[in-house]
Order: sequence, then C-alpha cells, then structure tokens
Amino acid sequence: MLRLNHIVALGAALLLGACAHPINISPKVDAQPGGTPVSRSVAYVISQEDRDREVSKTTGSGDSVTYAPYRDLEGALFQVLNSIYRRVTLLRSAGDSALIERNGATLVFVPKIVTEVMHDNAFIWPPTGFEVKIAYRVQEPGGRQVYQNTATGTGNATFGELQANKDFGLSGRRAAEAALATLRRQIESAPELK
Repeated sequence: MLRLNHIVALGAALLLGACAHPINISPKVDAQPGGTPVSRSVAYVISQEDRDREVSKTTGSGDSVTYAPYRDLEGALFQVLNSIYRRVTLLRSAGDSALIERNGATLVFVPKIVTEVMHDNAFIWPPTGFEVKIAYRVQEPGGRQVYQNTATGTGNATFGELQANKDFGLSGRRAAEAALATLRRQIESAPELK
C-alpha cells in the first residue's frame, strides 16, 4: 500500500511540475532573389491580433511549448516575397486601402498559419517533430481572389540535437523553412502571380 501511495504522489508531483516552455520557430530564409524580380508591388497581411497570438501545444512529460507563429514567421514571409517581387509591404489589415494605394500593391497575400507539434518521447518536453502549414489566398486590392494554395513543411530534430544546441525550437524552425521553400516554389510557378 505504501508503494502505491508513493507512485500516486510522484505522478501528482510530475503533473503539477509540468510547465510551459517558450520556444522560437523563426526560420532562416535565403533572402537572395532566385532570378529577376517580378516587377510588381505586393503586400501581405498579418494583423496585430494574429502577430500577438501565442500558441500552446502539449509535448512529452506533460509539459507544453508556447510560441507565436505569426510573429516568428513575419520577417521570413517578407524575405520570401521580397526575393520574388520588386516591392513588398506589410499590412495589419487587408482593408488598408490607403497603404495599398500608396505603395502601389497589385496583389495582397493573406496567410493563415497552422502548426502541429509531434514528439517521439513521452519523457522529454522539446518537440522532436513539427508541422507548419501556411494556407494563403492572394487577392487584388479590391478583394477579388486570384489564387489560393497551402504550403506545408515538416521538421524533425533528435533529442541529442536539441540538447547539444540548446535550440528547443529547432524542429519548428526546420518545418517553417520547409513550408516557406514550398511557398516560394508555388508563387514562382503560378502564372496568375506574375
């Protein structure tokens, strides 16, 4: 009976000890243009509400990770679009017609970022697997949609890598980099986005 009480107490202590760990999934993106930039100005929308939104996902050991996907990917989205188009403007609202007009944007990219955390070890909290989906639509300044697609990336990191580098967002960073590489290829191959 004493052993059972110890096991229950240990389990309760582990659950109470579970906490949220902040991570960063900001990807490293090659900012160099792939070729001659498309001679148009574009804009992309990340509202302040989306930028400030933190996501919390449960990982191993009963802990969780917290991160802000829009804030972490905001600069990388700019770099990808800037490597394709002549001029890129960040908007906090798709309806900011004054800023769209002032910058001559002819296309407006509206992304929705969804993430998923995976882990292969129930006893560690850093995520060893991650998925980033960027579902996006592209519209004209008046709101007419001209294109939509989803760019998905997955990333993995071994526990040894996570510990050695003390980079607990590594799998998320790799997933974001893969999603953005797919996004770039999709944009570059879509005739309606030229």
